[in-house]
Amino acid sequence: MNIIYNQSLGRFEAVFSTDFAGDYNAVKAAKFKCDGPPGWVWWTKKIAALNGLRENRPASGLQITDEAFEWYTNLVKMEESNAKILADAKPVLEEEKKAKKQRRKQHVEEQTYHVISIPEKPGEDFDHIGPGDLPPMPPRQNAYIRPDHPGPWCMFCGEPLYSYERNDLCLYCEKHLTIAGN
Repeated sequence: MNIIYNQSLGRFEAVFSTDFAGDYNAVKAAKFKCDGPPGWVWWTKKIAALNGLRENRPASGLQITDEAFEWYTNLVKMEESNAKILADAKPVLEEEKKAKKQRRKQHVEEQTYHVISIPEKPGEDFDHIGPGDLPPMPPRQNAYIRPDHPGPWCMFCGEPLYSYERNDLCLYCEKHLTIAGN
């Protein structure tokens, strides 16, 4: 079997020898992927698949072209530097994961729950709860605060005027003044 590098697709490809069954089993075990018909090209972009093929060589032998070997060595170096960076970042990532878990736990603890006691109804089934059994919900508070309007203002109601309205009247006053004027 021969391993080549397809630069246009950025992947390593396996070229089978005359021992098709042995080569097929080797690339399948190494987790290469196949394009399917009509080319049936077995390929990989992962160093782990190439290392798996290297450890479990097919009976026909394993060769790699110079270009493919150059790409392989560059990718191995890159993977080693990435592993070093990940090893350095692992404590920070674990600390962030713990902090996130703590924030989530604190958020759950901060949630408010309303304890509701339902009075017994004489002579009725206790299978269902009606709206009359529950206390009224607390009023909903709107967290939105309207930003200050720089002007102009409606001359009748004092509401802010916007670009789609007249210069002196808001749409509401304009509508009601025209209705009253008719």
